[in-house]
Amino acid sequence: MKLYCEKCKKVFEVSKDNSGDKTPCPKCNEMIAMPESNVAPGVVLGDFLIEKLIACGGMGEVYLARQLSLDRNVALKVLQSKHTDDQDYVESLYREARAAARINHPNVVQAYAIGEDDGVFYFAMEYIRGNTFKSILKEKGGKLEFEQAAKVVRDVARALSAAWKEQKLVHQDIKPDNIMLDANGFAKLADLGLAKSAAFQESNAEVEEVLGTPQYISPEQLTGVPTDIRSDIYSLGATFYQFVTGRYAYVADSLDKLPQMHVDGNLEPPKSVNPELPDELNTIIVKMMARYPENRYQSADELLKDLEKYLAKAKSAPAKDKDKPAVPQFKLTIPGKRKAAPAVPAKPAVPAVPAKPAVPAKPAVPGGAKVAPPAKPAVPAAPGAGKPAVPPAAPAVPAKPAVPSAPGGAVAPVKPAVPSAPGAGKPAVPPAAPEEAINVKPATPQDEKENDVKKVKAEKTPLPIGKYLKWGGIGVGSLLVLGIAFIVVVFILGKKDRLPEFLKPLNEYMNAEVVKAKNKAIELSKPQEIVVETARGPVSRPEYLDKAAKLVKFRRNNPEQREEFLKQVDEAYEMLENPVTDEEKQAFANLLQSFAPADEHFRCAAARNKLRQEFMERIFKRTAEREAAEAARKEQEMLKIRQAQEAERRNRELRERNKLEQAAQAKRIKEFKAQCAVLNSKLAVAMIDASVSGDRTALDAVKTEVAEFIKLTIVRTNEEKNEIAQFNKFMPAIERELKNLAAYRKELAKVNENDNVYVTLNRRGMVVAKIVPREITVVPRGSGREQKTLIRNFTEAVRARFCRRIKSKYPKLNNLDFFISLFDKHVDAMALKDKPAKGFWKDYWRHFVKDFEKK
Repeated sequence: MKLYCEKCKKVFEVSKDNSGDKTPCPKCNEMIAMPESNVAPGVVLGDFLIEKLIACGGMGEVYLARQLSLDRNVALKVLQSKHTDDQDYVESLYREARAAARINHPNVVQAYAIGEDDGVFYFAMEYIRGNTFKSILKEKGGKLEFEQAAKVVRDVARALSAAWKEQKLVHQDIKPDNIMLDANGFAKLADLGLAKSAAFQESNAEVEEVLGTPQYISPEQLTGVPTDIRSDIYSLGATFYQFVTGRYAYVADSLDKLPQMHVDGNLEPPKSVNPELPDELNTIIVKMMARYPENRYQSADELLKDLEKYLAKAKSAPAKDKDKPAVPQFKLTIPGKRKAAPAVPAKPAVPAVPAKPAVPAKPAVPGGAKVAPPAKPAVPAAPGAGKPAVPPAAPAVPAKPAVPSAPGGAVAPVKPAVPSAPGAGKPAVPPAAPEEAINVKPATPQDEKENDVKKVKAEKTPLPIGKYLKWGGIGVGSLLVLGIAFIVVVFILGKKDRLPEFLKPLNEYMNAEVVKAKNKAIELSKPQEIVVETARGPVSRPEYLDKAAKLVKFRRNNPEQREEFLKQVDEAYEMLENPVTDEEKQAFANLLQSFAPADEHFRCAAARNKLRQEFMERIFKRTAEREAAEAARKEQEMLKIRQAQEAERRNRELRERNKLEQAAQAKRIKEFKAQCAVLNSKLAVAMIDASVSGDRTALDAVKTEVAEFIKLTIVRTNEEKNEIAQFNKFMPAIERELKNLAAYRKELAKVNENDNVYVTLNRRGMVVAKIVPREITVVPRGSGREQKTLIRNFTEAVRARFCRRIKSKYPKLNNLDFFISLFDKHVDAMALKDKPAKGFWKDYWRHFVKDFEKK
């Protein structure tokens, strides 16, 4: 067991059977608390310090841990001790880690490391500060808001798309338990323990096992059809169904009926369960959960396209309110005042009100002209009329020119454009008043001279600024026209949903701005009500007065129940701590008269005594620490003096001693390794003999010999320590593998003539009748005479075909060629190719090479 010292930042090992609650650090002597077990807070596994337990499951526990080398938090999944000997569970843990490591996507929980430390298998992954959607659904009453549910499904679909495109991985277990919401609001897909690559799936009706969760499993997983991303889309659809309805897609009295319901495919549309569900989401879910894969979305990108379309529509859709009036025409008020025309008598100016562009009831020009409908083009202005003052409010609404000024300089609110009379002049630039013309002074000779000088300077100017300004204005106008045309084209294509992907954000922004403008116009069109509030003083709360009176009465009637009284005041204090009116303040003061003495006597006094005692203990502790530090400092000084005096003598002795020890150590290590190799070879041979014959006598004798050897060995070097550690791992591993070999032999004994497994031996077809260690019994066709043979007597093609046929009948008989040859003590090159790629035979085959491997 490895522990970590926070003081000196070092990892050190302790014995598992170490007695006591604490153990000292070997470097700084800091006392470290002993963990309860080899997997508990405080234990170091690999590079990870376990801090606390986060969750438990059927396969293992998940801990919050700290990676010491990078000083970051990780989630550490640890396989339960009861599963460490089960190869299927270990492979599932490694499969999950490798599947997560092959995918680099923001919506997939990232893998950091996988390993084994002192028999404990662990998997370190990204630590998500959030909850699973299983917990979130419980908190929110079983359902999510439609837009949030669509965003979560979109994030998971992106993760599935990345897994399929990059590695052809199928998750096979999509459900709310495996989807997490992090602190930033993003959904992350976790638990890839059942994930498989589509490239390694085989279409076989004899499915070994069904993987997945019954409420979300796809029909292909139940029927044994090879799965692809469409299977994950089905499970994601079942999850989406639960998000928006609050119930499973298929509901049955027992879990045994659910598989058949998924296969039959009689899905009740989610809109029937939740009538408020939008039609777009109902269509998406029904298509995701189609019975046959060809009727579903064929890729995650197709699903993402429909989800993005719904989310864009939900984002830009205005709030529905039937009582609101229709959106009025946009109006524009021109700031400032205009000067009156010289032919019209002056009148007080009426300023326009820009804050409330009310719907015009009458036209502002004589004749009562009506507002032109938006579909028709605006009426062109007559010659000399002002330029249109109102730019287009949206691409769909044509611009209308402004109305000329009303008499007296007042500006009309903005009405439909009316043709001006010929020669009326531009209303935006009225002519000067007569008073201005009267005040013009006649030119003098001095002025004429200055004008001549200015004229000469203007003629000498090398750059015609006016010309450049003219062309610049033309260029800016052209760019403005092109920009308006571009916006109109984007708007029209956006309505038809034919925009390219890179222009969709611009269209969404334009739609949102139009909706904002319409909503603002609706709000401004509402009549403004003036609410006059009359100031009045606060009113006492009856519940406040009643609660305070009850507490005072309880104290008066029950003087001995002081603790109960204090408890009731604590529970009600949140409501009573902020009195508002004088009456409430008086009631609170009356309560304090009863509460303060009881609180002082029964709680405050005891608390003060406790704090005083703690303060004195801290004083004594600091004094003792200071004295100990002073003594340590003096002792350190004395040590330095002694070390300086003896340094030369020690170094001389050490050099001489090291030379002798190194020579002796090299010789001892060589002899020790040779003895270990002999004992390992004996263990390997005894193990196979015990597995074949069932007699453990020889194996137990060798194990006893090894135990005596270890007991008598004095370990001095790391090489010797490693060899002893290999023995300590090899012998328990032998016992575990003996159980596996016994189970393998039991499964091997099931082979019989009824399996119809044919092989060719000596150019004759034969049926395999029986397989036992070290021999295979075959029966020639047309003859009842049995023959004994060995697997090495088969040709390579016959051996491969024989193993493949046996495996198809008995799926548990993996690596058949290797194990039959191993029982025969004749592992040739072909059998060696069938050796298990991991586990016991990968780790310890070197001990079997000398006696079993044949060149």
